Amino acid sequence: MAIPTLIISPPWFRGFDCVFEYFGVLVFLLIALFAYKATKMTNDQKTKWLFVSFLLIAASYFIKAFRNINLYFPFERQLLIGSLEVKYTSLAIINLVPIIDFTSRVLFLLGLVGVYFLITQSEEKKHMALMVYFITIVTYVSSIVPYVFHLTSAILLAEISYFYLKKTERKRLNQKLVLTAFLSLMMSQMLFLTFHPGLYVSAGILELFGFVLLLFSYVLVHFSVRELKIKKEK
Repeated sequence: MAIPTLIISPPWFRGFDCVFEYFGVLVFLLIALFAYKATKMTNDQKTKWLFVSFLLIAASYFIKAFRNINLYFPFERQLLIGSLEVKYTSLAIINLVPIIDFTSRVLFLLGLVGVYFLITQSEEKKHMALMVYFITIVTYVSSIVPYVFHLTSAILLAEISYFYLKKTERKRLNQKLVLTAFLSLMMSQMLFLTFHPGLYVSAGILELFGFVLLLFSYVLVHFSVRELKIKKEK
């Protein structure tokens, strides 16, 4: 498989998209960590669901960025593990790209489905095993028809945005930020759907915008919780 078929990003943008994705990893991990701490304190199923969902999405972006870096910037390294010398060639992952893409996409869709169940408060969570099966099938089909993954992601993000909009009638600032973030991520998936180098750049910028909004929302919630703790201690 030739490298150009694996790379959509225009040459000047390569690397920037990886930085954006690793920034997304950081944001999703921060929110997942916040949810984990909340779960330890309250044992609430909602925060536990949020923790798992955002952890899956963070893992998805990490794998995707790692894949792209290895393809964008070919390199060789001699690694010494104990007395064993191992030669690592970044382009060796070309043969693993189908598996890497499959894993990244499954994790991303599972994370989105988790967020969807959380926001809709759906009882279908008990059918999660069936959902995993359908997501696996969709991801497999997307390896043959690539746009299926981005279309499915866009639909899930549109549904998440719709139900979040309905659920939060009186929108506070952090809720507006989260809603706009979901919409930005949805639009980015719609642009990724085109597989056009120019629109890939626009999609990456929209995705980054969504990450920034989620980070601002996290900061607002984090400081709000901190202020409540301080008031209780007084």
